[in-house]
Amino acid sequence: MDTSTDHSPGEVMSDSSAVPDGGAAGLSRRDRLRIATIEEIKAAARELLLPPPGGGDLSLRAVAREIGMTPSAIYRYFESRQDLIEALARDALESAGAALRTADEADTHASAFSRAVALASAYRRWCLDHQAEFALVFRDGQRADTLRLDTVAFYSVPLQILLEELRAERVRIPAHTDVVPTVRADVLELAAGLAPEGVEPATIVYLISVWAAVHGFVCLELFGHVPSILDDPEDAFERHVRLVLRSVLEYA
Repeated sequence: MDTSTDHSPGEVMSDSSAVPDGGAAGLSRRDRLRIATIEEIKAAARELLLPPPGGGDLSLRAVAREIGMTPSAIYRYFESRQDLIEALARDALESAGAALRTADEADTHASAFSRAVALASAYRRWCLDHQAEFALVFRDGQRADTLRLDTVAFYSVPLQILLEELRAERVRIPAHTDVVPTVRADVLELAAGLAPEGVEPATIVYLISVWAAVHGFVCLELFGHVPSILDDPEDAFERHVRLVLRSVLEYA
């Protein structure tokens, strides 16, 4: 006998964000139940993102089964599997950004170089601890358009941290640097939108290339290439980051 329920009643609509702007204060009981159900759905979906035998079957029907909900009821919260996946990806990007901010705020008296190394290490640690979410966000380039604003918001975190160091003159871009390769016009336009007053868009693109060197090593590690050739990936990563940071930036 099917003992699953439809949890709480609600109109059929997509709901990718659990808590609206302004927080939960003043929400009705119905809204609080809806938020709790959305979080329960996403938690079950994250488990199903994991490789088999623990996961691997991320369908709305499978998620509904995990939480004891009828398959039809889950559509009151997410219109489709893609809608749920995008909600998980947005959560992952927010979580990664929060981890970077926490790392940067951990020791504000450290040197700019040490803080940059700590920032990169925090990113690697988040990625290792959230491998399924990492793959969800970064492995499929076709998802980039639907998550464009969320992805920009995430990349803005390390960029803004590095820009603060540049503006405080604790970090400099070497004068002889060939700052940017040829990039698409829309990318340069995006960089212009991120650049604070007085900072050239080309500087943003340069910093993105710095971050790409960090991200690239993490990708190699998570997809199994680094562990197959190095005994100590963590030490190798830190050496790589230090080499990159000393090669592309100057420190006061």
